[in-house]
Amino acid sequence: MGGTADVVPIRAADAGAIGAALAQVHQVAPPEAPHNVEQSIPMAARDAKVRERIGRLAASGGPDGWRLDARAAEEIWERALAAPEPGREEFVWSHADLHGSNVLSVDGAFGGILDWGSMAACDPAVDLGFVYSLTSREGVEAALAAYAEATGRTGEDFEARVRGIGLAKCLNIALTVRPVAEAMGWRGLAALGVASR
Repeated sequence: MGGTADVVPIRAADAGAIGAALAQVHQVAPPEAPHNVEQSIPMAARDAKVRERIGRLAASGGPDGWRLDARAAEEIWERALAAPEPGREEFVWSHADLHGSNVLSVDGAFGGILDWGSMAACDPAVDLGFVYSLTSREGVEAALAAYAEATGRTGEDFEARVRGIGLAKCLNIALTVRPVAEAMGWRGLAALGVASR
């Protein structure tokens, strides 16, 4: 059955296809490419919201017994802030809104990407950070491996930025009122290793 990855997450065995697809999308963005006010920004510009959301979710928990490990989340965030930012010349065309309701899942296999209305020039880590909302930790690893093979983009600093974006996005998603999205956000936090139940 076809659907979206917020309802049926992408299986780890099929998640490499996400990385391969993003490698095709991520061509160097020209100077005139659109700026996305939420995504085409440095990590430090996300700092206040991320810290506030860590505090809120650590205090409240989530549905079905989910609990956030605030210390683990803060460690991921500090590493992301410490990682060098890419220059504007390294920005790529990005979907910039790659959460689960914009990704097709065919019985857990990657089926494609929907809704390109937010496309903009971003750090390549932005789209890859969203992958935490789509699949398990093993699936993210498979997606990153496929992406690295196709693009050569990898390394500790790059992966720290990917995890930082993943944390920022999954915290936000976990605070939504739509139950399907809330559950997706908590699954993403678990994939990051900062949530359990």
